[in-house]
Amino acid sequence: FIDRLSGREDIYVTASRMAKDFGWKGSGADTFAGLNYLYRSSPDEKWQGYVHNDWLELQITLGIVGLILVVLLLSGAAVSW
Repeated sequence: FIDRLSGREDIYVTASRMAKDFGWKGSGADTFAGLNYLYRSSPDEKWQGYVHNDWLELQITLGIVGLILVVLLLSGAAVSW
């Protein structure tokens, strides 16, 4: 298995750096695509529009606080059903 998940490992490394930088507050909704351009490790790296990992992208855009709120809301919806 040499595919390396279609380059997603590189996206996850970049996204992890972003999540570490934005921490608790996040970067704001729908900002991943614009910020990914700034976090690329080389000019030859592709400019990605999505992390391809919803939880990691939520953590980047909404921060830890927003991620916890989303999980609580989803849990509340599952419990009430």
